[in-house]
Amino acid sequence: MNQVDGVMLNMSLAVDLFLNPYEKTKKNILARLVVDTSSDVEPYLNGTRIHGHLRNSTITARVDFSNIGDVPKSFLNAFSTILSMTARQTIRSVLGVGIPIPSYDNVTVADDLEKVS
Repeated sequence: MNQVDGVMLNMSLAVDLFLNPYEKTKKNILARLVVDTSSDVEPYLNGTRIHGHLRNSTITARVDFSNIGDVPKSFLNAFSTILSMTARQTIRSVLGVGIPIPSYDNVTVADDLEKVS
């Protein structure tokens, strides 16, 4: 993907695993699992917000660290599958609502249809 085609959004989501009850074990993280997402997005302006269309996403899961030994690859694949749906929907929601464009004095952002001040 290049600048003419769109932009690349990268996101990481970390999940810490604890024993229950959390209050007694919150300082002892068993493992941290991370889902890394790279998404191709076609951005557009709508009023004072940047929106976009999600084209493609690549999602991978990894173990950041583990205090309980090796995390099985089958568990990581299942974890990735479950969280990939959440990650894609999160990206679609953010792009649907839009990201506000910060406004500064004497700076104008515009596309070919309208000016936004």
